[in-house]
Amino acid sequence: MKAKDVIEYMKEYDPEDELLVMWWDFDTLYNNYDNLTDKEWNKVINATDGYGFDGISQDVYEILEETLFEIRKEK
Repeated sequence: MKAKDVIEYMKEYDPEDELLVMWWDFDTLYNNYDNLTDKEWNKVINATDGYGFDGISQDVYEILEETLFEIRKEK
């Protein structure tokens, strides 16, 4: 996804909405692979475009639920 697409999508939100946002960019992978090229990064993006991140989404959702449970337990 291009940054311009993310920006367009985010326009649906009120600027004061609180969001949990995660993204990965070239530097995220580059930090682990110092020799990563722009061409390789573009191939990674193209290969994973449209990939379903349902498993990751479920993991994050469960963490959010668990955190909310702990917060409510403290009351």
